[in-house]
Amino acid sequence: MPYDAQLPRQPSLLGVAELLPTEHLRRSDLRSASNLLSLLEDCHNYLYANEGLLKEKIFREVVKLLAIKLYEERYDNCPVLRFCITADEYRAVLAGRSEEFIERIKQLYAQMQGTLLRFFPDSEIHLSPLSMAYVVSTLQWVSLEQTAADVKGEAFQVFFTRYQRGDRGEFFTPHPIVELAVQMIAPQPEEVIIDPACGSGSFYSHAFSRNLYLVLHR
Repeated sequence: MPYDAQLPRQPSLLGVAELLPTEHLRRSDLRSASNLLSLLEDCHNYLYANEGLLKEKIFREVVKLLAIKLYEERYDNCPVLRFCITADEYRAVLAGRSEEFIERIKQLYAQMQGTLLRFFPDSEIHLSPLSMAYVVSTLQWVSLEQTAADVKGEAFQVFFTRYQRGDRGEFFTPHPIVELAVQMIAPQPEEVIIDPACGSGSFYSHAFSRNLYLVLHR
């Protein structure tokens, strides 16, 4: 069951610390998300209201945190997660004692850079400790790896479009249009699909889902 279908939304860090976990989450605690876009919008709204950053800078910082979360899920074999904030760590952040939490996130970011430096040349995350804690608390229960490809694709398209659309010529096909196009073309499992401007690959993921259904029900 998706994380956001069975658990309450992660609280604002202005709320009670008792709603945060008492211990670091483990890999087995993560769940898929059915509405990743909503979580990303929560992060954006908090940062926009509290950081005073331009929208493009907010986008970059959120992408950094998403990247280190995905990096930890995919490449870190430790069962105890570092992309996490506990109730005690939250209280420490509020009291101005965020060193342990921030250092852990910085180490994870530096580790990710060792693999993906050309994509993330910036040496640090430019967010206040409280804002970083908010984003981590909002996303910490989600497994990006387990979340369905179409959910991630739609969230990426909408979230990215709001910050970059037109600035660099990126335009994304709306989700209903993708579904309609795949149904009209009706690609078969033995056929080859070529999309030279695939972006987040929404046409590919929908075609794959359709063909997987056809194969399983033949």
